[in-house]
Amino acid sequence: MNYEDQLIEWTIRYVKHRDLMKKNLIDYKILKNHIDFEFKDKKHIYFIYEDLKDNVLEEIGKDFITFVVLNKNTNLNFLVKNWNQFLKNQNLNLVFVHPSSNQSWTVNPFFHNKIAEPKKLKSGLLSLFDGIKAV
Repeated sequence: MNYEDQLIEWTIRYVKHRDLMKKNLIDYKILKNHIDFEFKDKKHIYFIYEDLKDNVLEEIGKDFITFVVLNKNTNLNFLVKNWNQFLKNQNLNLVFVHPSSNQSWTVNPFFHNKIAEPKKLKSGLLSLFDGIKAV
């Protein structure tokens, strides 16, 4: 199974698990590079990317989005380099995943930016990154 398939499978399990108590998930559709989840109160798009590249920045304006990416150093560096772009959507999350070990860490840049010191952004994110296996 390639990484994209692993990330898709992981994301579906992740969302279903997070919805166990609320039971708001109605349905989902797997599309080209994302999964559309329909909940009772909103739609949430999970974009699946092995590698973050400039094209992901075009998706930031959408409501309720999550980027599910491999826990790779290049993806962390892309996030840090484009941090100000990611701040534009308060409903945007990034989930860094090591699919075969089922490990992940999540960051909401909008919220994280309010509580973190700007000078320590990279070191703080690096601590989260180092908390799980890198791909």
